[in-house]
Amino acid sequence: MGPLELRPIAGRTWAAAAHPDRLPATYTRPHGTRQWLAFLDTKKDHLWGLFKPSQTVEDVLRAFQWMRSRYPVKERIYLILDNFSPHKRLEVRRWARETNVSLLWTPTNASWLNHIECQFTELKRFVFTNSNYKSHQQVNIAIYDFLRYRNRRNAKHKKTYLKRHWDMRFKTQYWSAKRGSIWRITLVVVFIIIALLAISDSKPKRVFPTCLVSNTKSELDVGCYFSLYGVKELRNSCNIDSASDMLVFVFSIFCPGCEANIVHWNYIFAMSERKKASVVGISLDPKGPTTAYIEGQKIQFPVFFCSDQFNFQHANHVNILPLTVLRSHTGVVQGVWRGVLSDRDVLRIQLAVLG
Repeated sequence: MGPLELRPIAGRTWAAAAHPDRLPATYTRPHGTRQWLAFLDTKKDHLWGLFKPSQTVEDVLRAFQWMRSRYPVKERIYLILDNFSPHKRLEVRRWARETNVSLLWTPTNASWLNHIECQFTELKRFVFTNSNYKSHQQVNIAIYDFLRYRNRRNAKHKKTYLKRHWDMRFKTQYWSAKRGSIWRITLVVVFIIIALLAISDSKPKRVFPTCLVSNTKSELDVGCYFSLYGVKELRNSCNIDSASDMLVFVFSIFCPGCEANIVHWNYIFAMSERKKASVVGISLDPKGPTTAYIEGQKIQFPVFFCSDQFNFQHANHVNILPLTVLRSHTGVVQGVWRGVLSDRDVLRIQLAVLG
């Protein structure tokens, strides 16, 4: 979707009598344009996307790689695309064959067959109608707020529709005939018993809890000093360079929440490479298990380990994992995010690190 430019857009709004809300003129537009590469999961009815300065083959391929990282490797993905030229380049086709992805293009002059096209109308009405944004960051935040509202609303409506559908089917099939029939009453009782057994045997949803690694009451907070003493690299065992601002990911191979955060951390690291920002990970486990964990989880950012785990936790007040810390070149903490990161947390980290 794009190009997205910063200009006043007309619409409807509440205004005082005889004082209409007028649109200002824009003679100069120095901020340029942005592109929003969007994806729609038709099974979950989930819409999301990435912001890019252009739509080159490299940008499209990075967006596809980020989309593929959100699904298991063994799960085959059918990607429906329009006839945009970067979608048919050889690099994209080669990537699709290597990552278990099938590319499907819509017919020429028939992009409306792609279900994602009708989603942009609602987005424009909610985000851009009667708007006058001053920067692209404001546009990004507004679009992400709409996506969270839209995905949460559609998930709720889908559950309500399924419940009404099965209630109506149950009433039509079992209660339209004579109510005094013995075999129909027996069938209803059996159906209720089966439903209760299915509910009792159903497994709860997978939750990624935070990991308590220390019982101390003090916690790492903004303004505290974050020490990197005793942190070494896995390969050549050299000390970490702490003379510049950096974003630190503290994790453990035994924490389920850390495994859930790896997707967000890899994405933040990929975005920070363009700005040459320093992003590292610190493992609280020994060197050998950490190396195997990196290969199994396909961690992209550089990882270090603690030669003395107890002193590192005690000096930095590390109580809960996973932990994301924004550290200045002086060692002072500028931002702390505890637990599994949400989409809003990822956006805030990007704004803090990349600017």
